[in-house]
Amino acid sequence: MSTEAPAKAASVTEGDVDRLVRESFFPAGHHGLMVEIGADSPDFLSLGNSFRRAGWRVLSVEPNPIFAEQHRKRGHEIHEYACGEEDRDDVSFTLVEAQTLKSEYEGGEITYESFSSLGIRDDFAKLFSSLKDRFTTRKIKVQARRLDTILDGLADLPPVDVVAIDTEGWELECLRGFSLDRFAPKVLIIEDLFGRTALDNYLAAQGYVRWQRLTPNNVYVRKGIVSAKKSERLLPPMISYSPNLEDVLLRRCFPKVTDGFYVDIGAHQPANGSVTRWFYEQGWSGINAEPGDGIVALRVDLALPAASSTPSSTAARMAALDKPLHEGTAVNLNRYAGHAVAPGEWRTVGRPEWILDTVEFKTAWHPIGW
Repeated sequence: MSTEAPAKAASVTEGDVDRLVRESFFPAGHHGLMVEIGADSPDFLSLGNSFRRAGWRVLSVEPNPIFAEQHRKRGHEIHEYACGEEDRDDVSFTLVEAQTLKSEYEGGEITYESFSSLGIRDDFAKLFSSLKDRFTTRKIKVQARRLDTILDGLADLPPVDVVAIDTEGWELECLRGFSLDRFAPKVLIIEDLFGRTALDNYLAAQGYVRWQRLTPNNVYVRKGIVSAKKSERLLPPMISYSPNLEDVLLRRCFPKVTDGFYVDIGAHQPANGSVTRWFYEQGWSGINAEPGDGIVALRVDLALPAASSTPSSTAARMAALDKPLHEGTAVNLNRYAGHAVAPGEWRTVGRPEWILDTVEFKTAWHPIGW
């Protein structure tokens, strides 16, 4: 098997997390120490490559001998180990190789980056079962070390600024083999493909808080660390109601809008899984559309009785709903029935939310507050 790195696109990282971390927490010209667990190849999807080019010292840890050799040929500081919560020799490691023509991602070509790990398990196993025709696997033996062991073996180690961990589902084991209280890195970049709260809980107990999610990574900072950027660049904390932090990402697009209007198709429940709940709480308004009987239980706070299931004309429904709702706020759906809606009118609607019920193809509008 060749150890030559395949031709890839220019250095790519997911979510631009490398640049955001450097710009947010370290002054311009800072050349610190970055530790990368699960370094993969020297270029494609490599956080370490970006930090090296910025003048940082990067300590890479990678158990895949093919990737490790690529780093050695570049003269990189590479430690050929798997990281875990104990030191062991001759540990089974699963190498997973993507097949040709089915492995393009982020403008480059996936080789061994996905699923290669100490074992494909849990949510990764479920995902792999649906994609296994795109990969081949083989077992090899590797050496496993705690990150503490690796760092303690280095003389004159400077303070650790950033630690990145991407071990395909074994991130918690890596963290348990790392004394966060002793090395105290300022920032942790942890891959969290499936949004596991176990990472948040573990790191909170170690004195770290989640700063941002930049899919597929979570960025954590040590409590007390303040962004090097101006304070106004950091948005205040928020409660996210959506399953994959969609509301957090959308909020960044509208940081100063407090009276926006949205249309939420497939609105789900008012709180659990809602993309628009947080925006409603900030003063936004809009229309939520959700089919089926599943919303019936959510109508206990309706300002108007639920419409009859018998068919009625659009005009009659509009007239019935053109009434004051919720502390006198008026909503007139005739505004949205036609095409002659003046710019800005979308934001003149009051706070009540609307759910579109299409049970048995009978359409009725129901106002509902959060």
